[in-house]
This record gives sequence, structure tokens and C-alpha cells, in this order.
Amino acid sequence: MKRSYFHPDCFIVFAAGNEGEKGAGSIYSPANGKNVLAVGSTYNAESYRDVRASFSCQGPTSDNRIKPDLLAPGVAIDSAASSGSEARTCRVVAKTGTSMSTPIVAASALLLSQYLEQGYYPSGTPRAEDAFVPAASTLKALLVHSGQPTREESALFGAEETELAFPGNKQGFGRMDLNAVLYWRNESAFNLFIQEGEMDDHVRRVSFSLLVSISSLLCLAPFTPTHSLK
Repeated sequence: MKRSYFHPDCFIVFAAGNEGEKGAGSIYSPANGKNVLAVGSTYNAESYRDVRASFSCQGPTSDNRIKPDLLAPGVAIDSAASSGSEARTCRVVAKTGTSMSTPIVAASALLLSQYLEQGYYPSGTPRAEDAFVPAASTLKALLVHSGQPTREESALFGAEETELAFPGNKQGFGRMDLNAVLYWRNESAFNLFIQEGEMDDHVRRVSFSLLVSISSLLCLAPFTPTHSLK
């Protein structure tokens, strides 16, 4: 809470966990936090990137919030391979898990931040006068809004597909697709609207970001107590 208050641009991403076979409510701390982005996994093959990996932990949280927030490729991802000793190595190995998906989303958040800090919004071209450092809530809103629906893993084995709730506690807000939220002049078929601001009712303060393309999303940062932080 304290770090988020003093560093509103600090965006925290956690892996959802790999115990999804335990069923509903299998997601656990720290991925179940309200103001973090929890990342689950999809398959990585071109034809199956819209298929949710069954090992991804599921929501809801104990207070009935949807988790994970987003999915990204997490099956057979090329990753660094240890030499097993102090010897240096540049080997890679294919690894699987939500810990493979999470760096993909974290890096995408950095690119989104760069897009805004270089002034690409709202014109779709870089303009220094439009540049700003986005709040973490803005990055979360953009990423969540980019989500596309996914399918159950049973689709890989020819079984009858069961429609996943979207959004829902198996896939969150779906598979990340930055093309759905990044506006490029003369290329994108939508317009993007971002508004950052604060509401203050003299009792509590809420920072929020609103993203509108076709639909809208409101992303709330944590309530800040009016007394001083210890």
C-alpha cells in the first residue's frame, strides 16, 4: 500500500500459479492481490494460442474477485538454462508455467509505457507535447482491455468444447493482444481514449484510469487512508 501510494507508476505483475487442476479458488497470494496483475497461461503454438493451459490457477479470490487478470503464452517457452555450476552458459531450454507467461506481460507493460511516454497517444504518431508517464492503473486497464477470449484445453484433443466465461475465473479477461489497444495512425480501426484523474470526497481518495475503445473499463487503485502512512 505504502509503495503504491508514493509510486503510482509502480506496476506489479505476478504469476497466477500452476495448481489450476485443483479447480475454482486455487489462486493464492500474492497473485490474488487487488492491485497487482495476475497472469495465467495459454499454449504457445500458433494454432493454439487461444487455448488456456489447464495448470493455470483459477479464481475467484476469497472476496469473490475475478482472477487471474490476463493470460499469455506459457507452454514450451524458450528460457535461460543453467549450467548447473559456476560455468558461464548461453544455453536455452523450453520451460512451461505461469512464470513463463508473466515476463511476457511485464515486458508488454513496459512497451505500453514507452508508447505513452513517447507521445504516441492520442495521435498514433510520436509527439513530445503529448508524452506522459502513465499510472500503474492505466497500464493495468490497457492490458486487461486487450484480452481476447480463449478456449478450454480439451479443444486440443478433439473433445466437445465448453465455452469459458468471459471474463471469468479460468481465463480472467482473456489472452493479451496489444493490437487491440495500441492506436496507430492510418492503421488502427478504432480510437483510443485514456483519462487519468482522482476523486476526493474528503474521506478517501481513489486514483483511476478509464480506457474506452469499443467498450469501457474502470481500473481502481487502492483506497488511501486519510491519516498519515506509517
